[in-house]
Amino acid sequence: MSETTPSSRVDEIHVAHEMLREMLEAFDLQLAHTAVDDCARAESAAIVDASRELARRLTEHFEREESRGYLPDIYELAPRYSAHADRLLAEHADLLTYVNDIAGRVGAAASGGSAWGSVLEAFRSFANRLRRHEQAESSLVRRALMEDIGN
Repeated sequence: MSETTPSSRVDEIHVAHEMLREMLEAFDLQLAHTAVDDCARAESAAIVDASRELARRLTEHFEREESRGYLPDIYELAPRYSAHADRLLAEHADLLTYVNDIAGRVGAAASGGSAWGSVLEAFRSFANRLRRHEQAESSLVRRALMEDIGN
């Protein structure tokens, strides 16, 4: 069994964040297509399912980070970064509220209650906020795991 090193943890985080980025990009494309194409609107059940899947996967992503992920490692290995880790962990609840709101807006648009353009705008605002959050996490973990314990 191989030992987990700081650099392997940083690589693991990068992979998780890259997968999340790809999922956001795919959803953005699907939502943008639905927003401009009447034929795609007729198949809006797929985008409703995709929005729910996005919310579910983001929930799982944050649960991994919070429980057995790398953020708890920071408290033990680099306690001077604890306040920064606290702020990032606190953002998870807001981001989950936001993504669930997006899923609700997608459902409303699919049933004719909202304009797709406003849903797309809201999603892109959310995606930008999530990207900044993930970049801040990656940066913190790199500093905490690589600089503080050196590897």
